[in-house]
Parts: sequence; structure tokens; C-alpha cells
Amino acid sequence: MKITYNWRKTAERTEKVYNYAINQNQINIYNKIKLLFAWGPVVGMYAILFMIYESIVIALLDIFWPS
Repeated sequence: MKITYNWRKTAERTEKVYNYAINQNQINIYNKIKLLFAWGPVVGMYAILFMIYESIVIALLDIFWPS
């Protein structure tokens, strides 16, 4: 176990994950709504409404409790 997990290998794996995440395309709001609506007419609408609710909560938290 000690040979499998050393700091160099762990750092290399972490760097690969971070580089992969950075190179991913950013989804704009229109594409995100299309993806959510593709889940189905009922679940997609609930997902879109939850996304709107989540955005409002995050905006209010940023106003009243800024980081």
C-alpha cells in the first residue's frame, strides 16, 4: 500500500484532474436549460425551477452574507 500511494503519484493524479476540469467547456444558461429539459417534460421543468430557485438563493446569500 505504501508503494502504491506516494506523494508524487498523488500530486500527478490531482494535477491531471485539475487540468481536465480547467479544459472543460463552460455551459451557458441556454444549453443548461436544454440539457435539463431533455430529462423529460415533468422532471425537466422541476429541474429548471430548482435551478432558478438555487440561483436566487445564491444571489441572496451573496448579498446578505458575502464571501
